[in-house]
Amino acid sequence: MIESVKFSPIIPLIMGVLLSAPMVSSCKPQAPDLERLRAVETANEQLRKDISDMQKRIREAGEIRDDLKPLIDERRRAVNEALSQKSALRRQETALRLRYIELESRLKAFRDKFNNMKSSVANQN
Repeated sequence: MIESVKFSPIIPLIMGVLLSAPMVSSCKPQAPDLERLRAVETANEQLRKDISDMQKRIREAGEIRDDLKPLIDERRRAVNEALSQKSALRRQETALRLRYIELESRLKAFRDKFNNMKSSVANQN
């Protein structure tokens, strides 16, 4: 029954990802963006699995005794909180993907400019 339902510690997982992958707001290139993106994707997938497992266990609990209703409500709130955090991670993932694309574009532009400068120096000699 519901008493045996155990939930993995989602909050420390989320906090670890959030602390290790802050939103990027500066214009300076940040090399670990790809690593942060992978960390966010991994955490996002783990959250999805944990939420799915929690929802399944709640459904399987069967008939709810009156004394278990507060516990179930608390766990439903935990599921809703986890879903909110998952949404926040998805937004962060999107921001990191955009940042990665921006950095790739800047790198390409820098390389093109550098190659043009090399060509003009070579043509002057």
